[in-house]
Amino acid sequence: MDNLGKYLFYAGVLVAVAGVFITGTTWIPLVLVFLGGGVGLLKWMQGKTGDHSFILAGLALAASYAAMTIIPVVGSYLTAFMGGLWTMVGTALLLHAFKMLLDWGQA
Repeated sequence: MDNLGKYLFYAGVLVAVAGVFITGTTWIPLVLVFLGGGVGLLKWMQGKTGDHSFILAGLALAASYAAMTIIPVVGSYLTAFMGGLWTMVGTALLLHAFKMLLDWGQA
């Protein structure tokens, strides 16, 4: 099970890279949402919701996403990649945060 989450994450990174070069499709964000949901559900089932480094990494990704546009020439490519990555990680973070709130409410 542990490796499945890792492989889903790597697949999401590859789809995000593909999304940089394949524009105008609606299926890439949908695939990223499902992959992120799979990663989030696997973290939920494994009970790894106390991992605050995952949330901090997601916040760092969100903060750096907008800053990538100022880099000349490659800024648009980096922004497209980071947007795809954020689509996947944001979905996993949403499930992760929801589980943390449920655990917090039960304490």
